[in-house]
Amino acid sequence: MEFQTNKNLVLAFYNRVIRDREIEAIDELVSDHYIQHSTMGKDGKAGLIEAIQYLKTFPKPVETKSPIVTIIEDRNLVMAFLDLDWMGKKMAVIDIFRVSGGKICEHWDVIQEQPVDLPIGAESTMVNGGSALTDFDKTDENKSIISNFYQSTFIGKNIAMVNDFLSERIVNHLSECLLEKKNFIRYLSEFNLKFGDFFKVLGQGNYVGVQSIGKKGEKPFVFNFIFRLENKKITEIWGVSQEVPDQMPHQNGMI
Repeated sequence: MEFQTNKNLVLAFYNRVIRDREIEAIDELVSDHYIQHSTMGKDGKAGLIEAIQYLKTFPKPVETKSPIVTIIEDRNLVMAFLDLDWMGKKMAVIDIFRVSGGKICEHWDVIQEQPVDLPIGAESTMVNGGSALTDFDKTDENKSIISNFYQSTFIGKNIAMVNDFLSERIVNHLSECLLEKKNFIRYLSEFNLKFGDFFKVLGQGNYVGVQSIGKKGEKPFVFNFIFRLENKKITEIWGVSQEVPDQMPHQNGMI
């Protein structure tokens, strides 16, 4: 089966392999040279098959609503933001897939438990909000804005430049923060976070995603962020972070 877009290929993977647990669909959708970066699975197609066989030992979820909050594609990369229920917990997940030859050939993810006790009156969560994909002609411009923003404020800690990039109507979904713009500045300046290089910046229209490394205190973390822009300003920020474990079931690293 041919898929018109890489996004459709990834959606088929979610629906058939993850949701419906069709082992036979893996050969159709996944490359024989599949590379795994997730901390949750072994490397290669055989590791993926083993993971799905394990998943099949659990009852299928009763909930039929799609867990996909946002999905964007940029050339051979697809980034998906998910709201998942797993083992009685609400998890936020950002997946990145690389596609080659019409098949998924590499996968990265970051997984974080969603906070349960939100501030009284809070309207935002880690996973709500968002809007339709628009402004497809502005993809490259928006990617450039986010690259400059990340380099200047996350890595460079140039707090004075933050408001140059943010909309007056900014909505902050970062788990460490509350809801107002000043809390994003606190996120950068008061949470003992150190951000290193960003490895991927991918975008589609008004959405841009970033994959990066850094530290919380002295512990190494991978940080994935998604930004929504309107009129060259950031109007919404989501983020998922995960500590890099000392040992993983493969030698590929999380990045």
